[in-house]
Amino acid sequence: SFNLWITKAERTAYGPLNLKPWEFMKLSPMEYYKLVEGYELRMEIEDRRQAYFTCIMTNVHIAGNKRLKVEDIMKQLHPMSLAQRKTEEKLFMEEFRQAGGEI
Repeated sequence: SFNLWITKAERTAYGPLNLKPWEFMKLSPMEYYKLVEGYELRMEIEDRRQAYFTCIMTNVHIAGNKRLKVEDIMKQLHPMSLAQRKTEEKLFMEEFRQAGGEI
């Protein structure tokens, strides 16, 4: 029900999104989801930046062929969802077929 959704959404609204109760209640569910997506994107960008600097600091101490990559860290912090994976597979297959590949 809508009351259950509001109860669950309030935690994110008042926490990470830092909304006030009157700001949250004025939002439509679509606006709320857009704010959440924006927050998640900002966090992913910040995590990527921190992963970059972590790699720089760690790779100084690691042997040449075992270097840590930003993507190694990002896969752990932000694993790909099933929907994202299916979308990427579909895009890959379309590009593959356009390049003349056959399955």
